[in-house]
Amino acid sequence: MIGMLMNLLFLSFSKWQRLFAGPWKISGETIRKIISIGWPAAMLQITWNAGSIVLYNILGRLGDTSITALASISNGLRIEGIIYLPAFALNLAASVLIGQNLGAGVPERAEKAGWKIALSGHFS
Repeated sequence: MIGMLMNLLFLSFSKWQRLFAGPWKISGETIRKIISIGWPAAMLQITWNAGSIVLYNILGRLGDTSITALASISNGLRIEGIIYLPAFALNLAASVLIGQNLGAGVPERAEKAGWKIALSGHFS
């Protein structure tokens, strides 16, 4: 929120206003479309973070063993992150390549790129 307010402040200066002059306008329809598409992902993130807060709260109340429990879960989450990192990277690469090809109007190339990435993820 602070970052958004700082951006709005910067955009209010004349030096920055000309960068966004012209066809750049806030569209209420586009914002509603983004919210209607993105609300499930937002709820997922809120739920995930709330669950983490509850979990750390429970682990923090274990007394003398809470330090060991918190260190263990932190290390486990780091290991899990390292394991899933290649899959997330392939997911992002697939999203970009397929989106670009679909935007260019070449669905055959998009499908081919998707299958290649899926197979490379399967064999890595």
